[in-house]
Amino acid sequence: MAGIFAPNPVLLHARLRPASLACIDLATNRRWMYAELNADIQRATAVLSAYAVEAGDRVATVCINSVHQIILQQALMRLGAIFVPLNWRLAQPELSKLLDDCTPTIIFTDRDPPELPLGCRHIEFSRFFHTGYHSRLQRFDSVFLCDGPMFHFMGLIAQIWPPLMRGGTLLVSPRFNPEATNRRLSDPQLGITHYFCVPQMAEALSRAVNFDPSAWLTLKALFTGGAPNPPARIKWWLDQGICMVDGYGSTEMGTISGMPLSPEMIIKKAGSVGHPGPLTSIRVVDDQGQPLLPGAIGEVLVSRDISNPIYWNNVEEDIASLTPDGWFRTGDIGWADEDGFIFLVDRRKHMFVSGGENVYPAEVETILTEHPDILEVAVVGVPDETWGEAGRAYVVTSSGSRIPQADMVMHCQSRIARFKIPKEFVFVNGLPRTGSGKVMKHLLGEDTVSRL
Repeated sequence: MAGIFAPNPVLLHARLRPASLACIDLATNRRWMYAELNADIQRATAVLSAYAVEAGDRVATVCINSVHQIILQQALMRLGAIFVPLNWRLAQPELSKLLDDCTPTIIFTDRDPPELPLGCRHIEFSRFFHTGYHSRLQRFDSVFLCDGPMFHFMGLIAQIWPPLMRGGTLLVSPRFNPEATNRRLSDPQLGITHYFCVPQMAEALSRAVNFDPSAWLTLKALFTGGAPNPPARIKWWLDQGICMVDGYGSTEMGTISGMPLSPEMIIKKAGSVGHPGPLTSIRVVDDQGQPLLPGAIGEVLVSRDISNPIYWNNVEEDIASLTPDGWFRTGDIGWADEDGFIFLVDRRKHMFVSGGENVYPAEVETILTEHPDILEVAVVGVPDETWGEAGRAYVVTSSGSRIPQADMVMHCQSRIARFKIPKEFVFVNGLPRTGSGKVMKHLLGEDTVSRL
């Protein structure tokens, strides 16, 4: 996606600023100037070609974060091959299913390999890559921290591409750890200026024992996306002196929109995911596909001045994802205000109908998380004899104890309509999440979460 502006950003900056610091691998303290990073990408391209990797081939990884993954991704882009980063947390049967689907030519791992498809070569990262460089740390204007998983859009795109596009410095951590990230954000020697995370990661940072935002002296913006971010939490971060900037994107379309870096505008438009990004148009439509007026809730469609995404081995999904005139169906429900700011309500698939009224769980979750004793919550629709469907809230409390249902209902009554208030509150020890922090609502049930 970012390549539409500079198809080869590392090569560009290797020519413009060869001695500028491009990457640091925080696990090993190995460092790459742009000239060195480009040289390693060229070497990787040559070796991949020697292994007969060609345009259109798939090359998979099952690895924790490292600069080597970035080198591999950039090398494959130069060859026109497809980079397939897989979740290293998956069990053997899950990985095997994905590998059978994408049929990679090579799989890179930093551990014992999964069962390989026929004809697939296995290579250990440590035997393929140059050991890196140990140049002196320098100070630069833009320093990004990447500790989101590179098998997800957050790590692979949102955290990596901005510094490479701008010629900044990228610090790569193997994985997210709240205490470690707090230390790094507070370290003036690292000088981190920008950090992207999902709201759940931001909450984990705020609950860590070493949380001290007053020490984040070099941080210019804390970007969030990937999940709903309640306006109350955004305002809370602003009160801590941290400019929290919410945005919107998807795996298929990349970054779609973002808020401006203005605390005043962030407060004024609290809850918005901002304006459409470059070369991007957004339309909110009704069930018949007709554009809606500002303030009206409908499905969010996106159009780009580039080719639309396609799904691997899934023509039916390709067809279903596009409108007849070529707009991408995000599956998100939202609205736009008179100034063109986009507000998301929920995923279409999460909406349920109670007594003939549409209920959007994300709206209810936002209200519930304003309760001082609630740490996190997930709301789902369940069958109900009286109303057809009713809400069930899975609640994690900060104290680890239950809250009387009457107190929960009272908290909601003055904030949302009665039909939106969950009929049942289930108190649990935690919520099942994906590697990127999203709640896996399809797993919520009697046998998948531990009740209090």
